[in-house]
Amino acid sequence: MKKLIWVMALWLGCIPVTFGAGWQAAPEVLVYKVSWGMVSLGKAVLAYTPGRFENYALEARVKDNIALMEIDDLWRTEGVFREGRWQPRFHHMLQKENDYRADKVLTFKGNKVVYTNRRGGEPPLTVALPDGARDGLSTLYDLRAQGVDVLHVGRTVQVMGTKKVFPLEIKPAVGEKLVKGVPTLWRVDMYAHDVEKKRMDRWRLWLRNDATLTPVRIEARVKIGTLLAVLDEGKK
Repeated sequence: MKKLIWVMALWLGCIPVTFGAGWQAAPEVLVYKVSWGMVSLGKAVLAYTPGRFENYALEARVKDNIALMEIDDLWRTEGVFREGRWQPRFHHMLQKENDYRADKVLTFKGNKVVYTNRRGGEPPLTVALPDGARDGLSTLYDLRAQGVDVLHVGRTVQVMGTKKVFPLEIKPAVGEKLVKGVPTLWRVDMYAHDVEKKRMDRWRLWLRNDATLTPVRIEARVKIGTLLAVLDEGKK
């Protein structure tokens, strides 16, 4: 379930302030219908809350009861939005259907990240952090905040996983229509390279063609199959 980090997130209550012009100035809550193949995984929420002194909170949750398990996964990032970039301070992962490795915290300290497994009984692990590297949620919002022009530039960014940093290759955006009559969306393909396992996960985002670059559809092709999140336009 940890791969769902790229497909969803939720609210966190704090006092909103102005982050400048644009969608970053106000809280945002997006509700998605999530599925794995033909199996529904319930609802997921992707949300952003600005706070005092340019702080931000991103929180991700997917929750549902299906035949084989009770899903209740939560990810939360707290950081600062400075000079147009998302800089995380803490990233917390809580996966209730996978208790043996469910409660993890990444603490960002300058050019290092301290990894703590609260339930695993293992000692904290310190990992070197390349310049500009961030957690998955902050990476997604950073992509949106940089605007349409940056979407058309292919590049590779560094993303912090649970215990190590991995390169994420972001392809230039291309225009695409999902449904006849729907305005063109921007499709962005991203590949997570995993040298040790000699495989790549792929995430494909369809972003709204306006200043918000709202993700309306997110597809994650990972080792366990393909996960799909579709924006529920009727939910706010």
